[in-house]
Amino acid sequence: MTRMFTDASSVLAGWAHFIVFDLWTARFFVIDSAQLGIPHLAVVPCILGCMFFGPLGLLSYVTVRKVCDMLANNNRTATKTFKF
Repeated sequence: MTRMFTDASSVLAGWAHFIVFDLWTARFFVIDSAQLGIPHLAVVPCILGCMFFGPLGLLSYVTVRKVCDMLANNNRTATKTFKF
């Protein structure tokens, strides 16, 4: 790994990956979670996972998003009242 980053083109590729994938994906996490009402503290581990482990962070955010959606749907159906 250290030998790979001694070459200038490898360093450029590493930075491009960091900027394009990690930062833009983390930005998507923050914006999307704010729109859906997902607590920020639930998203922070996903952002860190994205920064350090790439696609694993994306997978963790998709999981958090699905869990929060399922919890929100359970709360909506539990409070329904019917008029006859």
